[in-house]
Amino acid sequence: MRMLDEIGVDYHIVLNKFDLVDEKDREKMKAKIESEVQQLELKQVKKIYFVSAKHVTMFPDWLKLVNELTAADAK
Repeated sequence: MRMLDEIGVDYHIVLNKFDLVDEKDREKMKAKIESEVQQLELKQVKKIYFVSAKHVTMFPDWLKLVNELTAADAK
């Protein structure tokens, strides 16, 4: 990720298997990852997606990710 930042390439972070995180811990996990992005000063991160490829309807980020990727393909 630091290399992508250095060369100026935008990227997304995708955390898969979010269904394996206990429901009561999910918000804490999201906050921790977002905090680490800030601490590491990652500048080219466009979006962080929290998904489950096994249970695609479980989290709304899955559809957002698919829309983002298909919109990029259309360009």
